[in-house]
Amino acid sequence: MTVSGTEDALRRPAKAAGGGVAGRAYALYRVLEAVADGLRGLGVQSVTWLTSTGVAEAIKTGFNPATAASLQYQHLMRPDPDGSVGLPISQAGPALAPAPAARAYHHDGFSSVSYAVQPPECGTIFGSLGPLLAVRTAGERRTLAIHYEILSPAAAAREVRSQRFRNNVLVDAKAQRGFNTTAVDTRRQTGAREQEAAVAAGHALVRFTAASSLTVPTEWNLEDHAARLENDSSGRFRLLRLELAQDSAFVAAALPVGIGLPRLTRAFDS
Repeated sequence: MTVSGTEDALRRPAKAAGGGVAGRAYALYRVLEAVADGLRGLGVQSVTWLTSTGVAEAIKTGFNPATAASLQYQHLMRPDPDGSVGLPISQAGPALAPAPAARAYHHDGFSSVSYAVQPPECGTIFGSLGPLLAVRTAGERRTLAIHYEILSPAAAAREVRSQRFRNNVLVDAKAQRGFNTTAVDTRRQTGAREQEAAVAAGHALVRFTAASSLTVPTEWNLEDHAARLENDSSGRFRLLRLELAQDSAFVAAALPVGIGLPRLTRAFDS
């Protein structure tokens, strides 16, 4: 779980906490307890937030899964002279990452292919994403990242009102012109009313996106493993292979760096 905040949200509390990077860190620290309480409400028994060395190790093993064993050995046998244990943040990146190819990203003796996951229009639950993490071959790694943003009550209210208005206008216009109303139109109209009622009752509106990545050693046939991942999503989700952007897609799908969602004017268009 990575917690991030926009500059607009952090600027004022960061200034009150001293400004700069440290002030922004203090502003984020203050919300971690509330996040941990929410996780415990989901059944999580304990929550431990990573230090900078923990984040560095997570990033390093993201680029090079083979370093996991050596990092674990360092924890057990070779603590740093100052008593700290872990990888310096300056060594977190890849040792070798040539220019990304159009359809894959090559890094530290591994190759990755990443996809945007498009859920069905009727909605789904996070548990249904499990097949995307079902490793088929020893040595293969699959990652799945869900980036989500909880909208403020005011923004959520505006959005659900707009959705309800658009769907009502569409149904009424079809009826006036003598066109039949489809089941999809009816479901969208009903869903928009139910969503507005839920937001009015105090529920939150969440905007999210999901990215999935597959990593195998460079000498393996990457396309075979990518085809298996696509087969696992068949009939459940649509996977959009992020051609020409495999390097940034890998970061979004595999590295805990707090990438946020883009600022879109119409983020909920059907």
